[in-house]
Amino acid sequence: MLKSVSIRNSVLVCLADCPADNHARQLARFLYETLAVRQKKRTEFNNLTKKDMKNKNLFILIIIFSTLVIDNTFSQEKSDSLYLMTVKNRLNYEQFSRTSWDLYRFNPADENYFPKSPKYVVQDIDRFLSNPSEEDKVKGRINEFSLIKEYKSNLKAFFNELDFINDISGSFLYNENTELPINFAVYNDKSITLIISSVYIKHTYNTLELSSKQRATKVITSYILPSLKEFAKHFSDTKIEYFVISCTYGSKDFSDDNTLNTKPEFLAFMVPAEPLKKYVDLEITEEALVNSAEIFLSDRDMVTGLKKIEITID
Repeated sequence: MLKSVSIRNSVLVCLADCPADNHARQLARFLYETLAVRQKKRTEFNNLTKKDMKNKNLFILIIIFSTLVIDNTFSQEKSDSLYLMTVKNRLNYEQFSRTSWDLYRFNPADENYFPKSPKYVVQDIDRFLSNPSEEDKVKGRINEFSLIKEYKSNLKAFFNELDFINDISGSFLYNENTELPINFAVYNDKSITLIISSVYIKHTYNTLELSSKQRATKVITSYILPSLKEFAKHFSDTKIEYFVISCTYGSKDFSDDNTLNTKPEFLAFMVPAEPLKKYVDLEITEEALVNSAEIFLSDRDMVTGLKKIEITID
């Protein structure tokens, strides 16, 4: 019984680490077909008679050449896809930060769950870059690692500025042993996107007064929009085409004092670099900026997953 449970848990861990995007499915199909071809060739090889021994060397050379072509094609596929997670898959992973928000709420004195300051993040950037793990490579984060390294100075300046002005609540919920609140992803198969994730917002909104979209609007206007100028300041004239801030905050029916009535919600705000620059340069309004953005929400009534929403700023 113990053995079967162990095996089942291993499978679940494996599944959790594999992003279910089109690239993964294509790669799985590619490897399956490759193995099938190799198995067929091996069977044919074993069925050769002694009479055909003269052709064996040629047959082996063909297999070796085919393998080299396959390996080269696979490497090219990784390069063409930027070797990054898609924005959608990255955000689907990040929405589980609601669990971190709850863990801190129930264990406020536990340092393992305590929100990290921007200054702490700056120190963690060096730690992350000094020790790339094999796990990161398996998850397809090789290119993400190189991008964090490329923009190391920009990222440090960004977080140092956040620490000074104390924007977006000024803290982040993440596991410093394995993660950073910094991710690079690809949008529309080609656009590099910088995601500042795991933003902790301590405020809890009253569900009796505000709908889920109204709560999201409050977070965007109160926390996200005032912080966007830092992206334009520190990442202008780069190859980054989209910026994302994702955050977690509380919601509660204030007529119910039950502790379990308080539930976290996850929000991600993605904006293109060009309208963001125009907004910072006072060329467009915040309404125009919001209209150019894509907004994703996982509210209190959703067990998992995201939904895309539109908001109106009064």
